[in-house]
Amino acid sequence: MIYLLTSFLSCFFITLFLIRYQNIHLKFSADNQSGPQKIHLKATSRVGSIGIFIGLILGLGLKDFLDNKNFGVTTLIPILCLPAFGVGLIEDITKKVSPRIRLFVIAVGSLCSLYFLNIHINSVGIWGLDFLTCH
Repeated sequence: MIYLLTSFLSCFFITLFLIRYQNIHLKFSADNQSGPQKIHLKATSRVGSIGIFIGLILGLGLKDFLDNKNFGVTTLIPILCLPAFGVGLIEDITKKVSPRIRLFVIAVGSLCSLYFLNIHINSVGIWGLDFLTCH
């Protein structure tokens, strides 16, 4: 329970901090107001993922620390998510990262996760695709 509380509280306070000081970072992190999926009336920050990611890191890090693990799977998960998080954050701030680059970085991060976490896909449940991917 302490892990969840740590994650929640750190996420809450970091997000609160980002909202409180949005006047400083909004010129970099604001979403533009044009487009069919834009529903906000004012400029809205796109960096809320920072609080969520730091909450994940702190919660999982505390779990490893309290379980006396120096470098467990729960430590590897946020590290392996860093490429996807980083490219998303760069895109949120610069708005100049193409979807192709983002998908490529996420695919490489996923392949690294498969390798470092020793995950094996035994079946995807589609005949033909199982033969190609699982042998």
